Amino acid sequence: MEAYNFCQSCGMPLNDPLVHGTEKNGDCSLQYCIYRYKDGQFTHPEMTLEEMQYNERRILEQQHLHGDVINAAVNSVQFLNRWLQRNLCRLELNTADYEKD
Repeated sequence: MEAYNFCQSCGMPLNDPLVHGTEKNGDCSLQYCIYRYKDGQFTHPEMTLEEMQYNERRILEQQHLHGDVINAAVNSVQFLNRWLQRNLCRLELNTADYEKD
């Protein structure tokens, strides 16, 4: 599996092994941070993209970052693997319904 520089759920930098999530077998996750992924599962599997973006905005605002930086970071969340996979599944479901007609 490919190693990423940013969590593929929230965008947090993965520049320290201590912030990596864990796989089911205890290995470090190469894709996700400790706050979003533990023991091979998402810590909040029901979370929506919109909820993640809201949470990320709050965290970045607490760090007193410039508004443009916050907006860019929040808008980029939708392109992370966790959310791209969900969007692809929805697209496949919609396409399947269309093909039935």
